[in-house]
Amino acid sequence: MANKSILKLSKLKIGGIFLFKDIRCLIYEKKLSLNSTEYFELDINEDGNMLKYIDNINKIEIIDDELVIEYFDNLFRIIDEWKHKYEDNSMIDGIGWQLQIIYKNGKIKQYSGKNDFPNNFEYIDKIKNKMINKIIGE
Repeated sequence: MANKSILKLSKLKIGGIFLFKDIRCLIYEKKLSLNSTEYFELDINEDGNMLKYIDNINKIEIIDDELVIEYFDNLFRIIDEWKHKYEDNSMIDGIGWQLQIIYKNGKIKQYSGKNDFPNNFEYIDKIKNKMINKIIGE
């Protein structure tokens, strides 16, 4: 089954400044060999912060603004110099991945890859896992 995360937030603080972001949703999906998929989704809404993810079982957690701020601050630093597409077609089977940032105005910023990754790609999983571990108290 997939790894899912949903979060809701009305404002975002980056670099010490509160910004009202126009982000509606962030989706990160990684398809591993052997038909295994990880899925993580953050939905941003004015109603408050909620994280929903699937980690062997479905989980829904309430989270505070500081975790959301930390996540997006780290994310934007990681993807700052990424190309939009990474591909290595020399392999038939392997890892496919996609990161989408969907804005309220309908604009979508998308990054994807097939068997190829940006140099700092591993940090995407690190910041995702760090947020989840803080929520579940590990």
